[in-house]
Amino acid sequence: MLNQVNKMGFLRRSIIYFSAFFMLVGFSYPAEAGFLSKIGTGVLKIFTKFTKKEADELGEKGVKKSVNKHTDDVVKKGAIGHPAKVGKKEFYPKGEEALRSKGYRYLDGDKAIKGKGRAHRRKPDYIAEKDNKVVIGETKSPDEPPTSSSWRHRQPNDSQEMANVRADVAASEKAGKLDPEVGGHEIIIRGQIPDYAKNIGKTYDMPVDAAGKKIMGGYTVDASQGKNVEQALKNCGKKSYEKIDNGNGSITYVFKL
Repeated sequence: MLNQVNKMGFLRRSIIYFSAFFMLVGFSYPAEAGFLSKIGTGVLKIFTKFTKKEADELGEKGVKKSVNKHTDDVVKKGAIGHPAKVGKKEFYPKGEEALRSKGYRYLDGDKAIKGKGRAHRRKPDYIAEKDNKVVIGETKSPDEPPTSSSWRHRQPNDSQEMANVRADVAASEKAGKLDPEVGGHEIIIRGQIPDYAKNIGKTYDMPVDAAGKKIMGGYTVDASQGKNVEQALKNCGKKSYEKIDNGNGSITYVFKL
């Protein structure tokens, strides 16, 4: 009778333990397709793995240890195919690091560039300064792909020139004349960055003294987009440019506007 009571107590504690586990998993991991089902399958294997005899021999602590190890494995396996997205917070420091490694002074758009007027959000992601060059830069993280449909639509603060570039690229892509993987970068190179240059003193104040210096364009992307950006630069007539690649996963192109 006592042995039966112990077994019932073990079962009850096991149920409570797994219930708490699923509550934690629900808050800690994204409920992506198939992810939780894989964990559920793993937990089922755990239940079927232990016989009553094995449970008695292992004891509650032993079972918990085995459960923790197995569920960690399941979580890791379930995450395969669903890598964490790399957004601005994770990627922007890479571009800064690469530019600084080449002697550039880097000024962050949010912290060092003051917007002004109604269109105060129309300011570059960064300003980089070196010798007689001032680079007006845009950064696109891996979480901001060049194929994004939003790049092709006119935005509320767009100038007419910027809107025209978006429409032109979209039309060329629709006609099959331009690969969207390249077209998206053209929008930035011949649209957005030149637009930033035209708006110095209008939508933002330059944080450095640019008098007598060359105003250049800067475009920082994930290294996997290098070939697409280089084709876009070529399409935009930018045959001469500086390529900054220090091996940290980012590439920055500095070119004449």
